[in-house]
Amino acid sequence: MVKFLKEEEVVEADPFTYLKNVQDIEVITAEEMSDLLKAPNQRKYSDFRDFVVINLLIDGMLRVDEALRKTDVDFTACCATLRREVTKMRKPRIVPITKRTAKLMQELIRESTEFGGEYIP
Repeated sequence: MVKFLKEEEVVEADPFTYLKNVQDIEVITAEEMSDLLKAPNQRKYSDFRDFVVINLLIDGMLRVDEALRKTDVDFTACCATLRREVTKMRKPRIVPITKRTAKLMQELIRESTEFGGEYIP
């Protein structure tokens, strides 16, 4: 953000130039995001599961290793509670998810009832 503000001449100096190990984060383009969401064949269970996980990661800005239990998701309020034991900073947080992703997650849970388990597959 500061880099943008400096380029737009809103601020004179970038205070982060003196910090070491600060790197730009590469962000995928809208086209790459679209291709990513089109990649899984949703007719296959494993690909449908991957599609749901991709949507969840995008919606909640989650890390791949932040596993959710079925009880962590409030489908009515469309949010998920990340427990402290799965977050990077060891602090719990609540993240919003879209209604579409909540519905996809419910469908995935229904599809996987035969597998059992407390985690969302």
